[in-house]
Amino acid sequence: MNGMQAIMEAFRDVLTFPGWLLVKLGLAQNRITASIGASCALMIVAGIALMFVGSMTIGAIGLVMACLGVLDIAVGWTTFPVKPLTKGMLTIWGKPYTVGGKDGPTIALAGNTILADYWPFFVGAVPINMTRKEWKFEMEVVSVKGTDAEGRILPSIPINGVIEMTVFPLETELHDYNASGEMEAIEKQMGKIPYQVIQSIVKDHKLTFVDISQNSTLLTDLLKEHMNGANNNEGAFQEKSWGIKALNVRGDFPLPDDIKEAMLYSASIIYESEARQEEYAADLKAIDQFKKLGLEPEKALNAYSESRLIRDGRVDRLQIESKGTTGSGAIIVRDMQVRTGGNQGRQGQNQGDRKNRRQNRQGGSNQNPSNQNPTTP
Repeated sequence: MNGMQAIMEAFRDVLTFPGWLLVKLGLAQNRITASIGASCALMIVAGIALMFVGSMTIGAIGLVMACLGVLDIAVGWTTFPVKPLTKGMLTIWGKPYTVGGKDGPTIALAGNTILADYWPFFVGAVPINMTRKEWKFEMEVVSVKGTDAEGRILPSIPINGVIEMTVFPLETELHDYNASGEMEAIEKQMGKIPYQVIQSIVKDHKLTFVDISQNSTLLTDLLKEHMNGANNNEGAFQEKSWGIKALNVRGDFPLPDDIKEAMLYSASIIYESEARQEEYAADLKAIDQFKKLGLEPEKALNAYSESRLIRDGRVDRLQIESKGTTGSGAIIVRDMQVRTGGNQGRQGQNQGDRKNRRQNRQGGSNQNPSNQNPTTP
């Protein structure tokens, strides 16, 4: 800052002292426009007071002062609309006014305010549309080679996806935002920056296509940090001095259909293999239980096979009972009695049952003579 600039800054501080006081009291947001409003109000009050005090000349001066105060308010009264959301970047002599020097924050004016955009003050404002914009970028990202939790090799493949983000201008950097051409011009300048950032994240964090598709939150959070900056590191927006910030970064990178089908097929094979191993272990345990009943290994295996057929509903107990060899016996399987025996054993049992029924009928006839037909003498 040279000598002339220092003098101008000091003179400005003196002129804006009323506004500085109002800011300290919490009655205003910035000392520049607050000083303009306070000056206009002071001129009106002082002019009215002079109109009723003293001679006609002093009264005329008071009238002129009051009129100038009202005129300043009428000319300088400015409204920044809410729809669309618009704010004014404060300027002095046509240049953005920054607090504390050239690299300081700008002042954003909102709602109703009083300016003095005329000689010798030239305190004005540049209206800037502050509406948030939705950006959408379609891209193809190449994953890195790796392995999944089951140890399967995941190749490096391209994945098509979409990155969406909500961006808005920063009030403290409106001079950069305005100099960059505002939102539409900045969007055109974005070019391949999102793709380059995403691809850099994938390589740095060694993200496979499974990581990219199933954990897009990690990818978008890292993208947001790279664009906005984090941990005192400048992001892409700061490096470009665009004066914007990204909000609500979203990403969607679905797996290609052929990769999805291959993963489902591989998962089904693993599941089937695990199921077979569990079934085999259960079979060995069941056969061991049959052995404990005193059966020989071969008979124990046959008995278990028959119980499996009954349990799975492929045969019923009668079919099992009619397919044995010779002999008769009984095996208990899960509270269910399964007879093992051939046709001869079954036929012998049927003959014994018929003989018992005949004996019961004969005995019943001898014990109940009253049921016979009476004879006449």
